[in-house]
Amino acid sequence: MPGVFFYAPTTNRYAITSRNSILKEPLYDTMRVILLLAWAIFTGLCAFLQNKFCCNVEPASAAVNAEYYSDNFQLSSADGWSANCKTSSFLKSSNQLLPNEAALSECLSAIAEFQTTHPEQTWEIIGNYAPFESNSTIFNTLGQARAQQIKQQLVEAFGMDGTLLNIQGNIVDSSAFKQDTLLYGYFIKMGASPSQTAKAPTSEGETGQEDTGVSENKSSPDYIAQFDRSQPIVLRFATNSSIPQLNASIRGQFAQLLSDLDNFNDLNVKVIGHTDTVGEASSNLTLGMERAQSIKDYLINNGLAANRIALDSKGESQPISQDDAINRRVEVTVE
Repeated sequence: MPGVFFYAPTTNRYAITSRNSILKEPLYDTMRVILLLAWAIFTGLCAFLQNKFCCNVEPASAAVNAEYYSDNFQLSSADGWSANCKTSSFLKSSNQLLPNEAALSECLSAIAEFQTTHPEQTWEIIGNYAPFESNSTIFNTLGQARAQQIKQQLVEAFGMDGTLLNIQGNIVDSSAFKQDTLLYGYFIKMGASPSQTAKAPTSEGETGQEDTGVSENKSSPDYIAQFDRSQPIVLRFATNSSIPQLNASIRGQFAQLLSDLDNFNDLNVKVIGHTDTVGEASSNLTLGMERAQSIKDYLINNGLAANRIALDSKGESQPISQDDAINRRVEVTVE
């Protein structure tokens, strides 16, 4: 077969090759490009699946405090008292403690016993949480909700003063988890006594105000505003439903309510269910009670003692609007 001349980047100005070689080289280059693209797509897909389903990687901006990555923590005071505590676990995206009653009770009992001889001692209860967990509680962070569970135990089971127990959240990463379980759920630190946290008098001789231990930084996720007792918390419901329509504003009000109740043990909550006028009056009375009960259950799940919640139903007897959607409600008040 006669040769064909073409230009090639070799030492010779022109090279001689066969017509078959000219036809095969473009095909080889095309196949090589296809294989490289397939390899790149496969590698990218593997990395995506690993991050999505295996690693639970939180945003890079999350600030992680490595101090709270341990099964145990120790409390000690200047006068020689000490207690060794074992932390408890939580399921991912849940604020309900996993069973570990003996270890938890031993730790909290030691704290309560110390409190009897140090009545002004304050405590910081830190609940761990990860940014990739979903938060369906009434608190700004799931860490606060977990800390609230420990606080509730100290107040209800051991009779401690809730005003001396401050809650906060702490961010952890995926290494604090084993599958769907948060291994290191909470930690407790000794705070300062009120006499230590009182502000110094001003230059004009005014009396300083006591530091309550609640974050005053309104941009902080641990900030909880003062609850307005003069206004009820009002929740709306769909027709013939006992499932409340919750939003961030309602959850924030409930967080304020629980914080207020923690500080004043003589206060209780009244939950009253209301309906529209559709249907029988007797059925609406029952529906109103079901709505009130759903809010009671919600409050209990978020750390409020059941014996501090009173229920009532007014059914359709107390409308406040011509609009049925406004009348389908539950009102939560403090008394």
